[in-house]
Amino acid sequence: MNKKIFLLTIILVLIVLVIIAMQFTLYQRSVEEKLNVRLKGAYDVYYNFYQGLSFYNGLWYFSDREYIAATKSLNGTAVLENKLPISYDLYKEGYDHIGDIDVEDGVVYAPLEDKDYSKPLVALYDADTLKLIGTIGPLEQRHMPWCAVDSGNELIYSSEFSDVNEIYVYNMKGEKVRVIRLNATLQRVQGGDLEDRYLYLTTDDGGDWIYRVNIETGEVVRVAAVKTPYEMEGVEVHEGTLYALVGTPRWMKNKVYVFILYSSG
Repeated sequence: MNKKIFLLTIILVLIVLVIIAMQFTLYQRSVEEKLNVRLKGAYDVYYNFYQGLSFYNGLWYFSDREYIAATKSLNGTAVLENKLPISYDLYKEGYDHIGDIDVEDGVVYAPLEDKDYSKPLVALYDADTLKLIGTIGPLEQRHMPWCAVDSGNELIYSSEFSDVNEIYVYNMKGEKVRVIRLNATLQRVQGGDLEDRYLYLTTDDGGDWIYRVNIETGEVVRVAAVKTPYEMEGVEVHEGTLYALVGTPRWMKNKVYVFILYSSG
């Protein structure tokens, strides 16, 4: 009798867990269907905050071609900076361009291109000091305008710059482990950030569109357009809000446009 009660209890618990999982999946889908993007506003940011941005542990991290910094607010001044983030040895090998960064688990991941666009790396920096602590690569692509990190699964996502119909996925050794084929071809992809199973990409494609890619299916949808005469750069998504960095002429301050992804109206 006790065994029967025990087995029935186990079965009931499993049924409850399945119901909870189904409800959670339905909830996720309902939230996704309510994606309703609204421009909240824009911030002026420092002249050198040009290429990329990422939010981590209460700080905003920014990159330029040869510069990395961190601030306490979007429009704040640098509390950390590395004015020479590309080491002499890397510079001698032709590396001269940092793209849109990501910060995870105390590490700044910076895509680093060389002058010949032939051997991109991911440069690693300590998030507390911004000192160079290592590199990953070279990676199997030419351009590397951005990288986004899934620290839980130890994966790095990136793409080419032009004619982008694939997303490349690498492990932390720099080995390509997957290719996500897209159902559309994107041009002039500048930035990328990962949230859950979606990758958000910024483009300087003439319409300055932001796209969302389902990393499971490769489906691409338009999210919003940043109507600016200047150059779209990096992107950060944090707690349902998207931050798109726009680079302006060097005598002007750059802009960060803020979009609410799940607006109620």
